[in-house]
Amino acid sequence: MVGMQRHYFDYASTTPVSDAVKEKMNTVPFGNPGSLHEEGRVASELLQSARKKVANALKVKAGEVVFTHGGTDANMRALLGVVKAKKEKGVSYSDMEVVVSRIEHASILNTAKELLRLGVTVHYVSNNEEGIISPSELCSYITEKTVLVSIGYVNNEIGTIQPVRAIATKAKEKNPHVLVHTDACQSPLYVPVAPHALGVDLLSLDAQKIYGPKGVGVLFVRQDVELSPLVDGTQERGIVPGTEALPLIVGMSEALSDAVLKQEDEAKRIAGIRDELFEYIEDKIPGAIRNGSKESRVANNINISLLSVDTEYLVMQLDARGFAISTKSTCERDMPYSHVVKELGGDEKRAYHTLRISLGRDSDLENAKKLIDTIVELTT
Repeated sequence: MVGMQRHYFDYASTTPVSDAVKEKMNTVPFGNPGSLHEEGRVASELLQSARKKVANALKVKAGEVVFTHGGTDANMRALLGVVKAKKEKGVSYSDMEVVVSRIEHASILNTAKELLRLGVTVHYVSNNEEGIISPSELCSYITEKTVLVSIGYVNNEIGTIQPVRAIATKAKEKNPHVLVHTDACQSPLYVPVAPHALGVDLLSLDAQKIYGPKGVGVLFVRQDVELSPLVDGTQERGIVPGTEALPLIVGMSEALSDAVLKQEDEAKRIAGIRDELFEYIEDKIPGAIRNGSKESRVANNINISLLSVDTEYLVMQLDARGFAISTKSTCERDMPYSHVVKELGGDEKRAYHTLRISLGRDSDLENAKKLIDTIVELTT
């Protein structure tokens, strides 16, 4: 409908690019950072400045920051890069083991399938009914052959925050040589993401989740970690070949720095809206089932199941009314249900009838309640 006001509640899928990020990107010169002339030197200096800005935000060394083509790209390069590096050192694929959880993002699970195809043993650790991974249970899968553990920090569908620090500590107690990776793409706006404080060796980020541009991400790689490229190149420690996308990289650095700066205040504000909205849902939709942890939950996530409702059709009806929400991860739009909610146990229908409402900087309680009122109107 022409002129209809839109209300966006799908920030877990992607965020708009902030004005501050756009402004920074618009000032980026056209030069190639690899060129020797003045235009190249200017671009190279800006690239290193952006790298230092990301490093400062993560409290790591600039040399530990690798720019990628996004979060999925960072995840794939982390998992395959570790395994390839071991292979190049003479370890056969059949002598390697990797541990991931069953509720990881599709980019992790799809890469795990590729590892299986290569001959690597992949162990899938389960979660409890709130979607939390037990560090002790995870460590029961770790052997002397385990080369990597990959556990997402904040789940992109149900918003649960995993005990990554405890997982990393226990994993390294069991096998001091194991590397720990975390997909932290959903994290920087609301929870601390300093890799060394988390105890991880590799950490993935995505600009489009933090009010930055699409097509760029960051992979933190601890300086003593060997990571082989998927294709040989000279850029980004040889890990990501190709001319650096400088405007996107500058946008990524600005977005991450801004996210960390505003993190504490924004997390408190958004969590207040989330909590009041959960109470409003309980009052207005008594049959709604909360998915994910109540306590260990990222500030902006509300995920529910409505067992008697065709939620995909409901999302389309809401779109026609000016509300943008989702049912599950956008990366799994071809799946008929949420694989994450399915792993929570209970009635299988719960995984087929999900709604994910994710809040952001433009969200307020009034419009969030209007969304719930519209859901009630459309389903009763």
